[in-house]
Order: sequence, then C-alpha cells, then structure tokens
Amino acid sequence: MKINKDNIPAEDKELALSIINSIRNNNRCIGNPARALQITLSELEEKKNDVDLNPTTWLLKNRELEEQIAKIKAGIEGEKQLAEFLERLLKYDDKLKDLVAFASLSQELNNNDRDYIPDSDFMIVYNDRFLIVDAKNISTNPDVPIMLDGTCILTDAERPKLLLEGVHSSINVWSDYFNKNNIKYSSIDNIICIVNKSGANITRSINTDNQLIHIATLHQFLLGWIEMQVGSGIVQLRDLTQIAKCQVRKEHSGLDLADIRRKFGV
Repeated sequence: MKINKDNIPAEDKELALSIINSIRNNNRCIGNPARALQITLSELEEKKNDVDLNPTTWLLKNRELEEQIAKIKAGIEGEKQLAEFLERLLKYDDKLKDLVAFASLSQELNNNDRDYIPDSDFMIVYNDRFLIVDAKNISTNPDVPIMLDGTCILTDAERPKLLLEGVHSSINVWSDYFNKNNIKYSSIDNIICIVNKSGANITRSINTDNQLIHIATLHQFLLGWIEMQVGSGIVQLRDLTQIAKCQVRKEHSGLDLADIRRKFGV
C-alpha cells in the first residue's frame, strides 16, 4: 500500500498516526462495527426499563419498542459478522492487501431534504476509489429469487413480496462530503450486503445505483472491484483521516431515535 503522508493538518496528526499504526499492524478494518446501533440500543433499553414501578400498575408489553430492539439487535449482529469476515479477507488475501476499511460512519447534515439517516456501515478505500458497504441481516431462501428495486429488497416474482424497504444509496452524501473536504476520487460505489447463513439467489438490482450482493460473494466482488482500478495508485493519508473523522464515537450515536422506524421499517 502506497500512502502519501503529506499535508496532514496539525490537529489531525494524532488520528493519522493511529491509522498508520493500525495498517502496520495489519488491522485494516478500523473502528467499532455497529457502534451507532449499540448506542441506540442502549438508549432504547433504558427507555424500556423506565417503567412505572407502582405495584398496583399492570405492566403491558410495548410491542413496538420490542420490535425496534429486536431489529436493532439483528442489525448489530449483521454488522459484526460482516466486519469479522471483511477483516479476514483483508488480512489473509494478498490481492486485497492495499485495501483499508472504516466501520460505523455517519454524516450529520444541515439540511432536512432526506427522510432517512445518512449513515454507512463500512467505507472501503482503494487508492482513490471508495466503496460503501451496508450490511442487512435479513432472512432469505436461496430457492426464492430476490432483487433490489429502488430502495426495496423484494422477491423477484410476478407478485413481489417486500422483504426490506428503506435501502438507500449514500453515494451522493459522500460525494458531497469529499468535494467539501477536497478529497479527490475516481469513483464511489455502494453495495448492499445481505448477511446470513442460508445464502441468497439475487437476480438483479434495478432503479438504483446500489448493487445487492450476499456476503458469500463479497470476496469475489472485491477482487473484481480492484481490477477496475484507475487513478493514481496512491492513497492519501489526509483523506483517510477525513473519513475517520466521520466514524461514530462513544459520545454520540449519529442516529435519532425518532428516525428508527424509517431506518428499520417498523
């Protein structure tokens, strides 16, 4: 991996050094997977435990809150499994040695023209190319063809069945951020990665700039993605620090509880 270490602002040098040390230690999946969801889960469980302790009150189950918690737990597990697999790929396949990934990124936008949360589970960097990867821990049957149509994952049938909605591309969000922070790029791609043990029969992705894949094909996808390399062949450490600044930290989740229904479709 060729890294240009020039033009690092003084305030970013500590972060830049941390990134360099991670890469030198062959830890190229940097950050805490599902950090935003873990913080949000903690907030929801605190809300769940905030109940009336009056012994004369009959406590009713909050079904909506229980569904939110269950879906967030599934999301956390999906991101963790994807992170573990991605870390193995980057560590043990020499063909992928020049890739570095950042986990749990979020963009706090000043405008309100989007009805969804502009977060990304992973950002993979290859020289001046960027790949957004979002994990979806949903059940699929390999005997049932599925597709991505716009922002929905559906069965690919005459009468499609909705499996998941609200699957958005983050390409525009990140291109805006890159342009604002003078990050030069030759391409930004976005994939939706289904994470489960059963496999999936994915037929097509239409009406979207996302591509739907299953985690079992992620390795082959990455090998094909790096073959399309164009550009300088050098990664800018300054750019990596700008991306790392977007990683969700312990002090804030980057997710608004009011948006959980839109994020998880409940």
